[in-house]
Amino acid sequence: LHNRDDITPPTTTIQLEGVLGDNGWYVTDVWIALTAIDNESGVNATYYQIDTPPWLVYTWAFNLTTDGQHTISYYSVDNAGNTEPTHQQPINRDTISPVTTLSYDNGLVTFSAVDLTSGVNYTMVQIDGGGWMRFTAPIQIPGGGSHVVSYYSVDRAGNQEEIKTTTIGNQPSLEITLLGGVGV
Repeated sequence: LHNRDDITPPTTTIQLEGVLGDNGWYVTDVWIALTAIDNESGVNATYYQIDTPPWLVYTWAFNLTTDGQHTISYYSVDNAGNTEPTHQQPINRDTISPVTTLSYDNGLVTFSAVDLTSGVNYTMVQIDGGGWMRFTAPIQIPGGGSHVVSYYSVDRAGNQEEIKTTTIGNQPSLEITLLGGVGV
């Protein structure tokens, strides 16, 4: 039998498991477990939703597998009909590294990076095997030959793009030699 004097709603807690990157962003799937306690009449059901309805009945831990900024809402109801206030837990997930492109025009190198989830934090550049430097403005490449440029970007979640390397600069001039002394 249920305790008819129960006027206290249950208490539900949330536990998150996953690899937390930078700035509060998870960089892996996030396992979500809800635990409800009601010491008087007992817990009847726990409900949750990810971002928007529908409300689902919680039965076991579930996995958040989509990138983006999410909100998990949850509450429980006890056997006496007491409903707990709804709780909300923000969860940010970004598992994809940024993508950087290089542009070269008139001796100037610029970089453009895109990250659609947490946003680009910074881009790093290395020229001809020198030290790595943070890209902040177009870089003047010295004339007179080719130069090896390596670069990558890191997003606000801490995901690092694989290092890309390209050769840019002045291409060797093309010499045309006329054979047999015949001019055109």
